[in-house]
Amino acid sequence: TSCFHGFIIRGIGNGKLENVDMMMRECKKEGEETLRQCSHALGHGFLAYEGYAHLLEALKLCEDMKGRVPGFFPDFCYNGVFMENIWGLHEGGPSSDRWVKASDIHYPCDDERIASVEVYLPGCWYNQSIYLNMVFKGDNLKVANECLKVEDSESKNMCFDAIFRGLNAPSGNNVAMKYKQCDSMPLDWRSKCITTQAGAAFQQGDNILPLKVCAYANDLELQRDCYGQMYSLSKYYTNRVGRNEFCMQIPAG
Repeated sequence: TSCFHGFIIRGIGNGKLENVDMMMRECKKEGEETLRQCSHALGHGFLAYEGYAHLLEALKLCEDMKGRVPGFFPDFCYNGVFMENIWGLHEGGPSSDRWVKASDIHYPCDDERIASVEVYLPGCWYNQSIYLNMVFKGDNLKVANECLKVEDSESKNMCFDAIFRGLNAPSGNNVAMKYKQCDSMPLDWRSKCITTQAGAAFQQGDNILPLKVCAYANDLELQRDCYGQMYSLSKYYTNRVGRNEFCMQIPAG
């Protein structure tokens, strides 16, 4: 999926929109997860194509794809647009045209043109969390406190999701460290912090560490939630035998 991701960003960013539908259909042949990644990549490419000043136009291109390619994931496309806006690297460095304001750390998610469109907000806040991490120089508790201010529940969830996925890499294979990191989060979000990190490790191709993370929990409800997350994610196995072998390691009940 990474190859599809980079290929699509590069192709569209260089001004080639005529083959977009064909590329998405080819992605779909490779399975649902590949189409998700391609939809996300398309968002990156659309903003690079339109130019960083034209965020709304790029989001509209994502919206238009819904009726053109069956199964297309517009929410992943919106996420790609907002991620490209935060990093702004297609031109070789952060563009001065990005929708970013030092004076307003919630922008553009609090801009009425974004805030008034419900489907845009989750992708915006997921990536705003990444931006906030830069602003607060890696202080995740400060980022979490900003996420708590988000009114829309799905957007708040995505804001925290980005924090927790970001915690997965620094802790590596150290399960105890993952729990320690999550213990520093607001109380109501600690369980989600654990299950999200386990899921992130699985999605990165590790089918051993996530189960260790789940087993480490001394809270039965958290353990069930964590294993439930693993079972849900196991559908992305393209090999049925591999999926069955993984699921057999998940305790019953």
